[in-house]
Amino acid sequence: MRESGARYQILLADEFTVLTYDRRGNSRSPRPADWTSTSVDQQATDAAELLMSLNLAPALVYGSSSGAIFANHEGYSRGRRG
Repeated sequence: MRESGARYQILLADEFTVLTYDRRGNSRSPRPADWTSTSVDQQATDAAELLMSLNLAPALVYGSSSGAIFANHEGYSRGRRG
């Protein structure tokens, strides 16, 4: 996690469960063997599925930079799906 995100993690950890992760194919997360590209939908779905698999959904999600795009996309998509 970048320095700015680490500050938020420290501030929130006393009262909330804070989860950070490396997106598919980024940083310490390996790329699947047959994986060549990704989409906003795939990255947003990955995050939602991670939260559900850890039994942390529903959740308040914060993202910066592209993470904000993925978080907003998932929230908007879920709202439309009902």
